[in-house]
Amino acid sequence: GLIDSHVHLDGVPGYAAPQAKDEAMLLQARKQMPRSYAYFGFTTVLDLTGDPAFIAKWNAEPAAPMAHFCAPVTIPNGYPAVWMGKELQFQVQGTKYMLFDPAQADVYPASFDPAMHTPQAVVTSAKKDGANCIKVFYETGFGAQKNLPVPSVELIQAVVQQAKSLKMPVYLHGNSQAAYEFALKTGVTTLVHGMWKETKNVEQFANQQ
Repeated sequence: GLIDSHVHLDGVPGYAAPQAKDEAMLLQARKQMPRSYAYFGFTTVLDLTGDPAFIAKWNAEPAAPMAHFCAPVTIPNGYPAVWMGKELQFQVQGTKYMLFDPAQADVYPASFDPAMHTPQAVVTSAKKDGANCIKVFYETGFGAQKNLPVPSVELIQAVVQQAKSLKMPVYLHGNSQAAYEFALKTGVTTLVHGMWKETKNVEQFANQQ
């Protein structure tokens, strides 16, 4: 069978503006999606920002490819957490895998325990939840969201070290030369995008060797 190693199963492709009148259609689409993957020959998929409960529900479908998932390890106000808003980013399930970023120590709510959000604690938690891999992000923004904070090299190096000790590959969202250089410095397993913005945040004519 075919393997798709970069999917996001919780959304309906082509639909980006939730409206109450569309709920019946969306329920039908979500029911059909696993069957469509199977129909076209996919037997395995990897959700790069998966939720354990959603993946378990997907895998309970009678006709669906087996889904595995990466845990999204983020920092506050960075990509993709920033799209949820200043408050909600700390309230969603994905916050479980948010790192404590010393560079933003004053932005966390009182309920946020730094000891539970070290690289070691976050990666270990993801492994216990059934994650097959870790997803990290180097993205300074696009569209309405720009100049976003990115994690330090040292922070992601610690994530990589813990993940490798648990035999979990680390995927990096990155699409610029700066992100590729970050990948080399941090030792992630692989990048999951092409270099769409090769000169973003670097000297325009820098050597790309």
